[in-house]
Amino acid sequence: MNIRRFVATSLLALSSLTCSVSNVHANTIPGPQYAVRYLATNTNETFRFLLQGGSQSNIWVRGNGYSFLDIYIYDSFGRLILTGSVVPGTDRHFWFTPTATSTFSVQVVNRGYDTQYSLSTN
Repeated sequence: MNIRRFVATSLLALSSLTCSVSNVHANTIPGPQYAVRYLATNTNETFRFLLQGGSQSNIWVRGNGYSFLDIYIYDSFGRLILTGSVVPGTDRHFWFTPTATSTFSVQVVNRGYDTQYSLSTN
């Protein structure tokens, strides 16, 4: 395989992967999820998850050790229900039991340097 074809094929594969990862947080997502994301300095992004009422919901956020991340979890009415921070080199586990099946939002705010982080749910 020549280098041009290899690069073109690699870019196409990367483009497909990037599109699918971007869609992860664009719509409400049912079920377990895992995403690795890049977040620039002083920016934020929001994920929406459909969580089952009466079952414990778990959300894990892990930073890469270069930045402070603030996490805000909101119910479907926009009320803040949980908040916390991920300091460099640590991860954070949030858990709660929704009273009804509903969409919840998780906002990740980068308070420091450009960073990569992962977010997962059960």
